[in-house]
Amino acid sequence: EKTPNTNKLKEIKISIDPWKTPPPSSRHEEVVTTRTRIGHSRLTHLHLITKEDSPTCELCDKALTIKHVTLECPKFICSRQILANNLRS
Repeated sequence: EKTPNTNKLKEIKISIDPWKTPPPSSRHEEVVTTRTRIGHSRLTHLHLITKEDSPTCELCDKALTIKHVTLECPKFICSRQILANNLRS
């Protein structure tokens, strides 16, 4: 049975197999990694506590999400290229 394309978990992990990453070195690292994967951060969720409007990207005027910042926003193209180059070497 197929899951709908709106399934947020499926966006970050297609299968139910364990993550193929090294084990975290600390509980803090595990929490940061998990929150990043599911898109929960101060940047994206602080407005829920402060009861303000959802944040939007200053450049694109789109919803400010981890996915937008790390993969989509043109503001960070150079940073993404530098990171990709560093990961290759």
